[in-house]
Formats: sequence, structure tokens, C-alpha cells
Amino acid sequence: MELQVRNAAESRWSPLPPVLFRPPRLFHLDLGRLPQYAHAGMATLSAGASRWIGVLFAVIGLGMLGGSYWTAQERLAIVREWPATEGEVLSSEITRHRGDDSTTYGVEIEFRYTVAGQERRAPATRGFTTSSFSSMQKTVDRFPPGSRHPIKYNPASPGEIYFNAGYTLEFFGIPAFLAGMGLIFTLVGGGITLGKRHPYAPAADQCPNCRAPAPPDNPQFCPKCGAQLREP
Repeated sequence: MELQVRNAAESRWSPLPPVLFRPPRLFHLDLGRLPQYAHAGMATLSAGASRWIGVLFAVIGLGMLGGSYWTAQERLAIVREWPATEGEVLSSEITRHRGDDSTTYGVEIEFRYTVAGQERRAPATRGFTTSSFSSMQKTVDRFPPGSRHPIKYNPASPGEIYFNAGYTLEFFGIPAFLAGMGLIFTLVGGGITLGKRHPYAPAADQCPNCRAPAPPDNPQFCPKCGAQLREP
């Protein structure tokens, strides 16, 4: 940018080389370097903020991975360790859950079964809700009243049962979802946090104001924007 001053005698504009322009100092602040100060401050703050954002993403991702591991272990214990018995369906119905702007559907099936010679009754669900009504209708159709199905029950609390326990995507859907999202958040957060250089930070051979390549003769001012590159 070419600096200009008003020539009162000739009543016209005349160019003034940047090297002759010396703005007044105010509280030891060189006003001529304000663009450089602003850019450096923005780069510093942006780098610091992005690093904290990266840490936050990584922490959330690691939390999701931890939740995925804990949930998967819980599901594996149900499949491997909980005893199985046969249960008779007493009722089977679709449940509706209305939100502010949507409705989701679940299923509740009541079973009658016997544990240690004692007859019990307990409800069971698929463990999640969905916006697909037809998906839950298919489950209800598979479990009509009077039909008999194998179920898993908690030996420490026989009233807790599952009718869909097994090595299926449906039963392990929650830990799988948490694992996928946790991996994405962790990788993104790690990439942001461990990045070598923030994209807003100028390289050593660039003007801090306009990012033009610095000339090899090491001038005091940038030939493109006039920003000061070095002390006199």
C-alpha cells in the first residue's frame, strides 16, 4: 500500500515512501506496527483456542471410547454368563415417546417364566427407541401373546430379562456407535492439539501482515503492504 500526504502548496496528492512515515508513539506503542500486532495476537489466540478445542474433542472422544468398552463388557456378560430359560409372551405392544418435535417408538413385551421353581412375570424392551414404527411393529408381530421364546435373566435379580440378547448388531449397537463416534472425536482432537503449526500463524519467511514472501535482501518494510518487517 503506497502512503500519501497532502501537499498544501501544490494542492495535490504526492506519494511518500513508506520508510519516511513515522507515526507518533503512544505509550511506547508503535502505531505503524498495529497490523502486525493485531495479526500476531490473532494468530496466538487462535492457536491457543484451537488447542483447547482439540483437547476438548479428545477428552470427549476418550470418554465415548470408555463408555463403549464398559457397555460392551456389560453386554458380553449378559450373553455369556446370564442363564437362559423359556418365557411365554403375555402381552406385546408398541410404546410411543413424544418429544418437542418428534415421536419415537419402542416395544414392551411381558413374559411369564420360571426361575428356581418360582413363576415370575416381567416386562422386557429392545433397549432403544426409533422413529421407525414399522421396525417395532415387526418385533411385536414376532412375539404374539401365547408364543414361547428363550430369554436371558439376571441371576442376581431374576426380574431383569432380555429377549434379544446375542451376538447381533442390534444388541451391541450402542457400544458400536459409541466406539465409532469416540474414535472420530479422538482423532480429530488429537490432530488439532498435536498440529505443528496453526494455519493462521505466518511462516518465518512471510510478512506477518499480508503473508507475502519476504524478499531475500531482508528489507525493513514489506514491499507489498508497507508493514515493518524488522527493526531499523
